[in-house]
Amino acid sequence: MFFKLLLCILILGIVPEILGLLITQFWKEKSSILWSFIIGYFLEFAILQLLAIPMIFLKVKFTVLLYSWCAIIGVLLVLSIIMNLRKLKIKETFNLIKKQKIEPKPMYVIAIILIGLQMFIAFFYTHIDDDDAFFVATSNVTIEENSMYIISAENGSPYKEFPMRYVFSPFPLYTAIISKLIQIHPTIVAHTIFPPIFILIAYIVYTLLGIKLFYGDKEDVSRFLILLSVIYIWGNFSIYTNFSFLLFRIWQGKAILANIILPSIWLLFLKCVEENKGIINWLLLIITMLASCLVSSMGIPLAAITLGGLVVVFLVKDKKVSYLIKSGICVIPNIVYGLMYLIMK
Repeated sequence: MFFKLLLCILILGIVPEILGLLITQFWKEKSSILWSFIIGYFLEFAILQLLAIPMIFLKVKFTVLLYSWCAIIGVLLVLSIIMNLRKLKIKETFNLIKKQKIEPKPMYVIAIILIGLQMFIAFFYTHIDDDDAFFVATSNVTIEENSMYIISAENGSPYKEFPMRYVFSPFPLYTAIISKLIQIHPTIVAHTIFPPIFILIAYIVYTLLGIKLFYGDKEDVSRFLILLSVIYIWGNFSIYTNFSFLLFRIWQGKAILANIILPSIWLLFLKCVEENKGIINWLLLIITMLASCLVSSMGIPLAAITLGGLVVVFLVKDKKVSYLIKSGICVIPNIVYGLMYLIMK
């Protein structure tokens, strides 16, 4: 049990952070450590999307995808560690931490308690969703049969043809990969391991959004998170709201799309237009668009529509055609997968 806990911390905590540092090392802002965690997951999603689609149609074994994905992630991890160690000043960092005075203010404490409560309930209590009969079952069948979308998760018989609605957004394969790596059943991964992690990531995104909205004022950011927490906790007036998706269905790709990826597109696009960092922010936006394709079939059009709406607003505001050109490049993955789906359907 202790060994599996260490694996969870390593694979779901440390690995994404190091992956994200591969890109955020070029940033100087203090919140880059939060960004690294989010970007690390987006990188994992994007790499899986690029690998999974051709492998599914070539009908290769799941283990081939698993080893290929792990190999690429491993190379990027080593590269990130090497590049960041050069810039790491251990003594200076340690002395800086020692000088920091921890002064817990009421608003900080309330925000942390409310977010922690949501994570606690998601971890220790179970919500059963009818969609699990397909999504979680698909992860389990993938592992048991060592195949990808060959055997139906609903009745155990071979598919006569690929289920096109799901093939282009194979998020259950990510659940299967994590399940194999930490040696925990996909159902437990989906219902117990993923919820607190993805709830935390969602609130990290909202924290970064609050920093952007309130110009870094910690008190205002804390009030913003408290307000959001209250709205989310009391937001189950419909099973289709993103509030319900966050607290009850966050292990499903469409919930990740609504609560994590779409708000991140807003944040990344704002960084693209407000900061002059060359192509690095636009590269992150492409990675995020690829991640949107993995998590949900609705992510393919919705992420592109979200970015398109932002482009129109800032095109009118700043009158820069470059926004349109660069954003057009960013949505190429969504266009390609969307066209493939329409043609092959």
